[in-house]
Amino acid sequence: MIPDSARTTDAAALALEYGESVVLESIRRTHARVAYRAFGATRLVGSRGPQKIHDAISNTVYGAISGGLKAGSLVARELATRGVGAPIDTSTTGRRIRAAVNGLVGEQLRLASDPQAIVMTIRKNGNDIPASAWWLSQAFPTASDHLVVFVHGLCESDDTWAADSDSIANVVDAQTQATSLLIRYNTGLKPTENGTHLSVGFRPVL
Repeated sequence: MIPDSARTTDAAALALEYGESVVLESIRRTHARVAYRAFGATRLVGSRGPQKIHDAISNTVYGAISGGLKAGSLVARELATRGVGAPIDTSTTGRRIRAAVNGLVGEQLRLASDPQAIVMTIRKNGNDIPASAWWLSQAFPTASDHLVVFVHGLCESDDTWAADSDSIANVVDAQTQATSLLIRYNTGLKPTENGTHLSVGFRPVL
């Protein structure tokens, strides 16, 4: 079934968090360097007053923006825990955005137990299929002994292989005796870790 743990409100919270910790901080540091050079002339004549006034105002403004972003993130997280916001995985666009984010900061998401962190799983029609005999038999009732496993690339998802009717996975199913298995995983993790998940987690498939 489609997981409902990661919602659009989780995505909004993550955007606000990175906006505060990465984007805003980068702008703040750049502003400080430019201002330091701009006030070089006043420092040469022994006056630091204008720079101190500027820095005080700047720190207040950036502090207010930072506080607003943090507060917004907390509100979004709270809304997500209450079930507000559509599940991200209900749309192709949402799944692709989630996959891209995992490719960029998947390790951080996993360490933070963020609901947007992708867990390796078999997928069919946009749904997770547990790697157990019963679930597999229900999802693939006509499966053959010849399996073709599709593993996507960095920042991608299983939708890469099954986006339309003439995709390679659908062609394999329609024109060969093989059964295609689509895998979705967190591409932000180390290849060795994903390899371990694949070899250990999918033994029931074999």
